[in-house]
Amino acid sequence: MAKLAPKSTPKPRSTRKTKLPPKKGLRALHKELWRVFSKYIRQRDKFICYTCGKPGNEAGHYYHSKGYLIHFDERAVHCQCPSCNRWLSGKLQEYSLRLVRDYGPDILEEFNRLRNRSYKPTREEYEKRIAHYKAL
Repeated sequence: MAKLAPKSTPKPRSTRKTKLPPKKGLRALHKELWRVFSKYIRQRDKFICYTCGKPGNEAGHYYHSKGYLIHFDERAVHCQCPSCNRWLSGKLQEYSLRLVRDYGPDILEEFNRLRNRSYKPTREEYEKRIAHYKAL
């Protein structure tokens, strides 16, 4: 009869490597920042549409741009109702008049400059802004 090899004993738990949760990618951080940022915008504006004054539950941009600098600029994003934001394409004429009234005559030119500037945020910048808007 052949001898059976002894069973190997498992390593004690203390010597096993513990896996850290994987870091979120920049795309996931961008989505998370948008989630907390848009929630802040809607609460800031008391869920009232910036362009028509009706109840709203969406955060609408003056420019529909994915550029970081304009996309997360609190002056360029306001609460809007679905009608104004989606079906009337943001109701840009009224939106621009309100922006000039609220922020001054140079705001649209400033937004044009920001819209065309290329900028890639770092992981730390995303995480810092996420923490900032979660705290508000």
